[in-house]
Amino acid sequence: MIPAFTEPPLCHFWPFWVLELGPECSDIQVEKAAREITAKLALGVPGAADFQAVPGTLQRDEALVREARNLLLDPDQRLLAEFWYIDPGSRVPGADENLSSVDYWRQLLGLDA
Repeated sequence: MIPAFTEPPLCHFWPFWVLELGPECSDIQVEKAAREITAKLALGVPGAADFQAVPGTLQRDEALVREARNLLLDPDQRLLAEFWYIDPGSRVPGADENLSSVDYWRQLLGLDA
């Protein structure tokens, strides 16, 4: 088996979150989102550095936007990102709100034994 598809990496779905896109987006939409977010960050638009992720609101900078863009434009990395994508609004049904971040992710990814 191919390890990239059998061992869920905790970071493969984040490029979509950084660019606020879903796995159905085109390369043109990836480029456009990266340009818009980079411009907002450069202009200091309030809230431009914030993005939603499963663990909550996280911060991005221009380097993170560039890295997310590059990952999504690489066909192999894009495939992994699509395969492991989790909607940032996802919540585990019945999850304990007091779980540690690591335990929450384990439960979300179905890794609990």
